[in-house]
Amino acid sequence: MPVSLSRRRALLYLAAVLFGGATTFYSVVWMHYAPQSGATRIGAEFTYSLASHALRVTRIVPGRNAEQAGLRAGDEILAINNAKLDRLTPYYEAVGRGTLGDTVNFSARRPGISLRVVPVVLESLLPLEMYRNLTPSRMAAIRLMMSYPILFLVVGMAVLFLKVEDRNAWLLAVFFASFIAIPDLPPGLFPRELRALMMTYHVVLASLAGAALYGFLAVFPAASPLDRRAPWLKWIFLAGGGISIAAGLWTIAAANTYDTIWLPLEYGGPSWASHSLHLLGNVLGLGAESLAVVSLVLNSFRAVTPEAQRKARVIVWGLACGLLPIMMLGMVISLNGARFQEAPFWPYALSVLFLFLVPLSFAYAVVKHRVMEIPLLLSPRLNKHVKVLLTLDPKNYPIGLKDTIIGGDVPVVWTNTRYRMIYMNMGHGDKIFASSEQNKLFENAILWLGTRK
Repeated sequence: MPVSLSRRRALLYLAAVLFGGATTFYSVVWMHYAPQSGATRIGAEFTYSLASHALRVTRIVPGRNAEQAGLRAGDEILAINNAKLDRLTPYYEAVGRGTLGDTVNFSARRPGISLRVVPVVLESLLPLEMYRNLTPSRMAAIRLMMSYPILFLVVGMAVLFLKVEDRNAWLLAVFFASFIAIPDLPPGLFPRELRALMMTYHVVLASLAGAALYGFLAVFPAASPLDRRAPWLKWIFLAGGGISIAAGLWTIAAANTYDTIWLPLEYGGPSWASHSLHLLGNVLGLGAESLAVVSLVLNSFRAVTPEAQRKARVIVWGLACGLLPIMMLGMVISLNGARFQEAPFWPYALSVLFLFLVPLSFAYAVVKHRVMEIPLLLSPRLNKHVKVLLTLDPKNYPIGLKDTIIGGDVPVVWTNTRYRMIYMNMGHGDKIFASSEQNKLFENAILWLGTRK
């Protein structure tokens, strides 16, 4: 039995409410804890080994508390405050949720040396690159970056709820939500009750960022020349995102973290395989983002219709200027085997701030240039020079149309006071010229147009 239009719309609105609620919740929690991401640190970096249930010290920052306490690169941490590391929860509670000045006892093992307890005092994160030399301009940039999700959230959800039955509105909402999820935070910052939920949202949506961006721009405002030639590319990127999601969710379940763990490599796999897998992930992500921009540029010159070409040209500059800086920085960082947190402050900060152009420019294009046909924004009443003469009464909507036209105000006859003109959207179907009242309206309109002002 086919689903009625009203039931279909109700289900779509329910899905939009759930998706919007989850995205809003994640954004609010992220913005609350993001300023605390540098609250405590010990001056050491780790990777977690699921095989040995241990943290391996990969790097010691010179002059910091971990070095002064005696930890060295290559040490294995088997327990924290006497709690074994079957999962990373003890690390999160002691270090991530710890406070400045707390002493954390690491049970450390080093080849040739028996197990020993190394007490390390938690210290501030301020010496990291992002928090060095905190000038007023840097502080202003950091505060702006902490509000990163707001514009993506507002624009994405507004378009979704105004066009809930439009496939492109859903693609845009997923694209914006995935970009909200990209900047991760140390899981230990979150309370135990929120940790799994925040990690799951991050893993699922951030893994889809490249696929969501390409999936949207490959078909909006119309199928791009690249998509018409290679429609299977969307599914390649989506499959790559799906594999990343599966690996990330398995990692959360197994180790309470979202740093991907490849189980075969933990049990003696070759080191080159791990590097190859990470490289493949980076290539897929950057490839999807690059081809998304290429698709939009191609649509601005070779779209299937002039209207699609117009829409592509309206949004191409804002999206390209917003995306290209972070893409180029990400490429440089990946080639150097570094992380975003290790990038110089201003290249990193400016690339993030340029991303704000993506939702801002799209909102401008929707409102000013009508790149998405949102009924609320298409009403002639929005033009101060338009005088509406006749609008439909919702009581007269035919069966079926009541489920489609829900605004309650559908102007069908209006004039623009700046010109000698009249617009009449009447007489469609088999009822053309069937009403004497309607015919009289046509006659009066024609006579009015033919008279002098």
